[in-house]
Amino acid sequence: MIRICLVHYSNKNVQARRVWMRKSVIATGLAALAVLLGACGANTDTSQVESSTILVTKFNGQLNLTSTRQASLVDSLGILQHMGSADFLSKTEVIAAQDEGSESGIFKSYDEGKSWNQQSDVPGLVSSFDFVGSQAGFALSNANGGSLFATLNGGQTWVEMDRGQFEAIGFVTAQIGFAVMKSPQSSQSGAATGLYKSDNGGKTWAVIKSPLIPSAVSASFSFASPTQGWLLAGSRAQAGTETKYLYQTVDSGSSWSVIAQSATESNPPPTSGSIPSAGFVGQLQFISSSVGFMNLLQLGFLESGNGGKTWTQLPLAGLPVQTAHGIVQFSAWGAASFSIATDHSSLWLTTSADKWSRIYPPYREAGLSGGLNGLYSLSQSGQLSSVQTSASQLPISTAPYGAIEIDPFANGFAAYTPSKIYMTVDGKHWDEVPVPSGWSIMQGHFISTNFGIVVANDKGPPGSAVIELTKNSGSNWETVSTKFRPYAIDPVTVSSWWAIGGTDLTVTSNTAKLGSRQMTWNLYFTSDGGKSWDEFIANWHAPGGLDFLSVSEGYVWVSGSLYHTMDRGSSFTRILLPSQIAMEGISTMAFQSGGVGWALGNSGYPIYHTIDGGVYWGPNP
Repeated sequence: MIRICLVHYSNKNVQARRVWMRKSVIATGLAALAVLLGACGANTDTSQVESSTILVTKFNGQLNLTSTRQASLVDSLGILQHMGSADFLSKTEVIAAQDEGSESGIFKSYDEGKSWNQQSDVPGLVSSFDFVGSQAGFALSNANGGSLFATLNGGQTWVEMDRGQFEAIGFVTAQIGFAVMKSPQSSQSGAATGLYKSDNGGKTWAVIKSPLIPSAVSASFSFASPTQGWLLAGSRAQAGTETKYLYQTVDSGSSWSVIAQSATESNPPPTSGSIPSAGFVGQLQFISSSVGFMNLLQLGFLESGNGGKTWTQLPLAGLPVQTAHGIVQFSAWGAASFSIATDHSSLWLTTSADKWSRIYPPYREAGLSGGLNGLYSLSQSGQLSSVQTSASQLPISTAPYGAIEIDPFANGFAAYTPSKIYMTVDGKHWDEVPVPSGWSIMQGHFISTNFGIVVANDKGPPGSAVIELTKNSGSNWETVSTKFRPYAIDPVTVSSWWAIGGTDLTVTSNTAKLGSRQMTWNLYFTSDGGKSWDEFIANWHAPGGLDFLSVSEGYVWVSGSLYHTMDRGSSFTRILLPSQIAMEGISTMAFQSGGVGWALGNSGYPIYHTIDGGVYWGPNP
């Protein structure tokens, strides 16, 4: 006999992060601690279901996993997604490191960054490169508490040269180099920062005399010639500011002197203000004995025309502000010619004095949506397109201002902003769908111009999201009562809906955690328009997204796992997503019958594609 029990939960809703993908939510939005629900009580027999009562069917109510499979990522060696560092060996040749968990994949491009090939791997996370030509180069990694690796063949193979707490390196030749490094001290201060030199390619290092302050926490070298070089160092970092010193050598590093610094309250120097206090040490590069450039994180670019004695702000006209503030590496080819790499793993190049072109990646999508007629994408600029291939997308319309989710249905599209809904049937004219004032829309889906469901916070306190339903294009909305906290919903028909919802477990005094709640997230199904619900207990730690093709077949994804059911939830196949996709985090997925599906990570590139229900993934052809 099937055991059934009635479970009742509190009506307070957890604060959920807004999500802007049809049938999707970002899994990193709400982290929650999972606690297993207790077993059900005595057997119960019910012939009628009271409105809004959740049926917990203990025989098949939990996710019944018939198998667990590990998915694979194919044809991904040319995909650069998690660039932690880069170095421009020339205007066309670029090397970059991608974080792959316990190691870094080393990628190389010979066409300014348009295409990439993975060449090798380096243990740990590579934080910086320093090449002295196209073949000889060095890399700093956090492996073994800090390691210096060297290559003599352009990055095809690497050898560990030394271990230490390196802050920065600067090589003049393949043998002679300098380093800012922390050296353990016997005092309670822990470690003091010093200046070191190597004459054997980084195998051994000797401390050299310098005016470098022991409290330096960041640094960058630049050499204009074997004899002339500079060192930018920062210490005493505070909110938005950092005390900075610029040192110079003119005798191959035998001596160093301060030529500029930022102002400090306790000791303003004669050159006070020559380097801004705002921002943090990023990168320094001199292209001659007099012309140099400086990138300060969270501030921008500066230039000097007098060997570094004074600095002025350098506007990067035509470059998006967010990109300009996210530069992790740059190379100056002239006074107004630059290549840059950003913390969003993008490569940009100046095409003229005030114009920039993004070389890589070729696109960045804000989201994907699957419809009866194929796949659709929404770009970061609001362009709605039909996706033929990753390189071939057919523009359909410009979405309404502020739209971050596009929802295709049988004969049109709905577009969602944080507070409004729009609809079009011709892709050109968008009509606003009436919604109550004050709504904070999280996610939704229309299955026709008349019938739609959204998850929204209706003027309530944080965590009071509810399901709202319209049957007349928004003229009227009604609240669907649930015993769970709705997060995402996917109506298959006007009466059959699937949803992801959460339940309270423990009240905590930590108000920073989910509105003082700890949650568990499960899957729900209703066949009577929300009057009653079946609960499929999953105890997910964080919510994800769902896409159901019919009442029987659908996909649910959470925290690196994809679940597929073909029998209305009686059984599920769990597919562990490839580490590269799981590490990036899923922004959205979309599926069609026959196992065809797509996935988009949080970086917006690339669009992944599967034709076997998620077992094998590759870049969209």
